[in-house]
Amino acid sequence: MEIRKMRPLAPAAALAALGTLWGCGDKCNTEPVAKVDAAQDCTAAPGTPVTVGVRLCPTCNQTGATCDVDTSQVGSGIIQLDPIVEACQAVTSCASPSPSCQNNPLPCSFTAPMAPDVYDINVYDSATNTFPTIARLTVTPGAPYSCAFASASVP
Repeated sequence: MEIRKMRPLAPAAALAALGTLWGCGDKCNTEPVAKVDAAQDCTAAPGTPVTVGVRLCPTCNQTGATCDVDTSQVGSGIIQLDPIVEACQAVTSCASPSPSCQNNPLPCSFTAPMAPDVYDINVYDSATNTFPTIARLTVTPGAPYSCAFASASVP
């Protein structure tokens, strides 16, 4: 009878196995969404929860959209939204690499600023690597909460 010593797993294989057990490695790479079609204009009272709907146009390989919100520039009248998607395959795997717009908007949630004012809602544009203003948040004391798409698409 031959007795074999078991060889330890290679470090990379061991880490991959641990990652699977701990939930790491089950996500694809993230990237900015291919195109944003529109965002909702909203009205809210100071300090209340706000959820701005952003209509995305991802390519066929982009899924699992989330929204990062940056309110660090509220003092300058700006709220930035950054839709992020997972891309498990290269866009070259798509039969048609053109973005396809979705009807259901991605919710981007944050707390309305305390100061009454009109705030620009800037949404990241991956084509220009900028945050153009595509919607507004009007903060007014006692205002009823509402959000709606103002136009069909972003210029």
